Amino acid sequence: MSKSRSLSAKHARFVEEYATEGIPIAFVMPQNEAGYPQDYPSCEWTSSTMVDYIGNHLGPLFQQRSVPAGIWAGTYSNPTNDNTIGNAVMSNSTAAGYIDGIALQWGMQQHAATYVSNYASRVDNNIMQSEHQCGNYPWEGGYQQTAPNDHAYGVESWGLINNWIKAGVNSYLAWNMVLDSGGRSLDTVRPWAQNALITVSGSDYRLTPYFYVFRHLANFVDPGAYRVDTSGSFGEVLAFENP
Repeated sequence: MSKSRSLSAKHARFVEEYATEGIPIAFVMPQNEAGYPQDYPSCEWTSSTMVDYIGNHLGPLFQQRSVPAGIWAGTYSNPTNDNTIGNAVMSNSTAAGYIDGIALQWGMQQHAATYVSNYASRVDNNIMQSEHQCGNYPWEGGYQQTAPNDHAYGVESWGLINNWIKAGVNSYLAWNMVLDSGGRSLDTVRPWAQNALITVSGSDYRLTPYFYVFRHLANFVDPGAYRVDTSGSFGEVLAFENP
């Protein structure tokens, strides 16, 4: 059995076995950050390999076995390599025929509107922002060894959500949900103290300003809501009409 056939069989069984436990998997993505090799666990794919895997292996196998999950392109992060892979998949009629949605992480913000414009109608508007920007960037000045989880990051988070939603994505995911108060990542080359919705220290927990930004939207915006355009002095406002 080829590596692609073996991997697609594992993807299928992953969904099927969870289903037997009463846990439905809505969709799978072949690879996290497919074009972004890093020192933390990663796996680099070429465009041709991804197109072949989805079009000739994963897609046909899911269809053959009636796997109860969709296949999404993504999740993409690298604005150069991942963007090339994403467009290659969606430009191939065979591979694209199996795609039910597209997931873009924060590194792809500059391409979000283009993906919406080019592909949203082909994937039932399922274009997701799949990883919120976690702030406190090691490559910038002012980096803190302990995640700040402060008001400034809450403001930054609101601006990011605002921009992505207005670019046309129809869902938006937080990152991280829960971390200890230090927030250190697994990256050994570039340790990164990342912000989180909730921080835990011993038996105590804290809801951060970032949590309240997400809670505010989640509290008022129902699934299936439509965004209402705003303009002028309302440029920083998001408005929705619920079903």
